[in-house]
Amino acid sequence: MVVYVSKARNYKDSQRALKDVLDHINLKIDKDVFIKPNIVSPHPPNSGIITNTKFLEQIIQYLFDNTNVKKIFIGEIPRVGLTSEEVYRSLNLYKLEREDVEIIDLSAEKTVKLKWEYGEIEIPKIAFDNFYINVPKLKTHILTTVTIGLKNQKGLLNEKTKIKSHLLGLHRPIAQLAKTISPDLTVVDGITGISGTGPGRSGKKVKPGLVLAGRNVVEVDAAACKLIGFKPEEIEHLKIAHEIGLGSLDTQIIGKYNVFKFEKPKRYFKRFNIYLWPTDSACSYCTDLFGEIKRIAYKNPIYLFKLFLYGYYGRLDLLIGEKNKIPENHGKVICVGNCTYKLAKEKGLTYVKGCPPKPEDFLRILNKRMMKNETER
Repeated sequence: MVVYVSKARNYKDSQRALKDVLDHINLKIDKDVFIKPNIVSPHPPNSGIITNTKFLEQIIQYLFDNTNVKKIFIGEIPRVGLTSEEVYRSLNLYKLEREDVEIIDLSAEKTVKLKWEYGEIEIPKIAFDNFYINVPKLKTHILTTVTIGLKNQKGLLNEKTKIKSHLLGLHRPIAQLAKTISPDLTVVDGITGISGTGPGRSGKKVKPGLVLAGRNVVEVDAAACKLIGFKPEEIEHLKIAHEIGLGSLDTQIIGKYNVFKFEKPKRYFKRFNIYLWPTDSACSYCTDLFGEIKRIAYKNPIYLFKLFLYGYYGRLDLLIGEKNKIPENHGKVICVGNCTYKLAKEKGLTYVKGCPPKPEDFLRILNKRMMKNETER
């Protein structure tokens, strides 16, 4: 299949770019539409981290102007630890609602139980009953190298299944999910994005100025990878999806574009001398732990002072996810989250329980100087 691409300077220009790519696809829609954006966390619309609400508004307008759609539903299941309501309100997503556009709590929708490689999976019925449009961001990801259309489908899953997919290794479950359900159309918001150690604040906001669209989500992801200087065959979940027959990695790209090279993610997040080391089993909440810790610390001067001390005058290594290891040249080590309990017990390390762990608990441990003398360097 073909993937179409158009350049846009900003979100004022993206309406034209959307029309460029969607006109080529010649959409014929004879039922209602379900749109699944990437709005898993309450980041600002212009952060590069989430699907921009202006971009969603433009897709909605295009659909009503150019197809016979009568009703559009927009929904997401946010990352572990957050509710749809708090994320939607923080983004002012409800401003998109009107008589023929409904913002839904996807976690409250009826589900369909299906068989997949790992037993049984529940997926919101609305994604099957309607014309399903996947609207991801163009971002890097510390665990999967990129997070575009395939990984954006994880937002269809409840918390229990999301956590399970991480514990299973993430890449293969992402590919197998696309075998279970695949969007009718994928439209990538690449006006802004995240390069380097994404998908959150630890990455660097960039402006590729790209809009991509295609019928096959695997092929859209492969095209997007090429446009940011990555080889699709080196992205494990894309490679698996291709091997199980879900799409080609050598897709044809039509349109005007320039390759906008992204930096590849490191295997750790870093803030000054504080390091966060995830494994593939670490969920999105844990990989965004820095942001949560920072948010809480700014409300309490003592916590902020402690972070300052370790961040500038020492070194702190935070481990998240199963099967983790103590890094070389480490400082003081804290195991964070239930996935690290076994390692903490085995090595006698300080441990913060929880799934997800609470940043307040981590900061309290830091404040009380409860850290032990961990493994010698």
